[in-house]
Amino acid sequence: SLLWGILVAGYIQGTFLNLPLGALDGKAIAWQTYRTHALLNVLLWGAVIALPFALKSLAPRVWRLLIPLVPLVLVGMQAAGLVSTVIATENLSAPRARYLSEAGMFEMSTQDNILVFVVDCMDTRFIDQIMGETEDFFDPLQGFTFYRDTVSMYSQTYPALPYLLTGKECLYEGSVDQYMREAYVQARFLPTLHEDGYAVKLYTQEKYTYSDIAQLEGLADNILSGEVQADVPAILRQMSVLSGFRYMPHALKASFWMPSSALEGLMRMPEGKAPYALDDHRIYQRLHKEGLTTQAEKKNFTLLHMYGSHSPFVINDKVEKIPEGFGDEFQQTRGCFQIIYAFISQLKDLGLYEDATILIMGDHGDTVRGLPLDDYRLAALFYKPHGAADAPLEYSDAQISHRDFQATILANAGLDYADFGRAIDEIPEDEDRLRDYYHRVEFNPPRPIYQEHYQVEGYGEDFDHWHLADEIPMQYNY
Repeated sequence: SLLWGILVAGYIQGTFLNLPLGALDGKAIAWQTYRTHALLNVLLWGAVIALPFALKSLAPRVWRLLIPLVPLVLVGMQAAGLVSTVIATENLSAPRARYLSEAGMFEMSTQDNILVFVVDCMDTRFIDQIMGETEDFFDPLQGFTFYRDTVSMYSQTYPALPYLLTGKECLYEGSVDQYMREAYVQARFLPTLHEDGYAVKLYTQEKYTYSDIAQLEGLADNILSGEVQADVPAILRQMSVLSGFRYMPHALKASFWMPSSALEGLMRMPEGKAPYALDDHRIYQRLHKEGLTTQAEKKNFTLLHMYGSHSPFVINDKVEKIPEGFGDEFQQTRGCFQIIYAFISQLKDLGLYEDATILIMGDHGDTVRGLPLDDYRLAALFYKPHGAADAPLEYSDAQISHRDFQATILANAGLDYADFGRAIDEIPEDEDRLRDYYHRVEFNPPRPIYQEHYQVEGYGEDFDHWHLADEIPMQYNY
């Protein structure tokens, strides 16, 4: 009777009772906001578990019928779902796959280099604190300007990253696949670089930047085909944790929470041809082992998406791996800059630093994990234009938006960017701008998920300048 009750309660939980807790992107879930729900959920579990005991006492014939029948029905339903999934899955047994690889990550060009380091979740507050603690920490950023008032378009990596690469806004009116497909078909930014002789290399992951590798065919030059070698025991362990997260009562879900990054790196390929995974420690180790190299055939555009300042915190300020719970966003941000400083040092050794264009940017600022926005959020941005090299780090309060990203890249490439807006360094500090910011709200029950559309008018470090212009229902969740 006890096992029967637990089985039925778990099925009801996984099928009907789970709340929309958002993507498992590493940000902690605000469990404290669901105490009432957790209590009601426990009471419901107790009632379901008590049901077979009551039936045994009050209706033994019904109990004898349901005890074997209900588990058989539930198992049959699950098996039918599994079979339909297997049938619908294309190329299930195919050992080869197309993917964004690590190939060429450390290969620079003797002609021109444009490097974009996307440090996930890097907020200006993190930079300000590090500057306050260690005054000379950012001294290696010679030729750079720190733009302290940069508003990202979105509050989370999707759709912030595909927006940077395509310029297409996302209002969640269609599915992720539909948005991605339309965005890359319509976009002109990456094709413009390609047409001018740039090798375009994108080091990021599927769920954040594209939904099907076909969307990047002809756009990204680090796509490879390879034989997939799965770490089956590790995958099964992680999937069992995910199953617990789905089927356990709400009060126990925190014990089964895991970031999606726990599944990264479980598909193995030969060294240098592996699918790119958000593993900053691995980047650092490989960079020191292999070093930067050069080629003369093409110019180089590289976008390197780093795990960055995002939780969970798994490296320290020396880029050493640490157990979860022993670090923080400041240590991890420092560690990311050590990786970037290693790139800078080797670029200087190769004589490529002065002519390189480099952006170090957060795809978004610190997030409030799906709750309504309660304060300003600014994404940190450091920018070194082509030709800058020796000057110490400068500071600017120009009001920058991620809308300015594509124009900035094309301007440094010497290309016509009139249709893409203005470059960052063309925007004066005394110009007041109206900037858009979209914030996804997932944890505001009983309301369904929606986007807050803010318009930032003037200086972004004053939340009074952030005006809630609209609340847009989301037709599709991420």
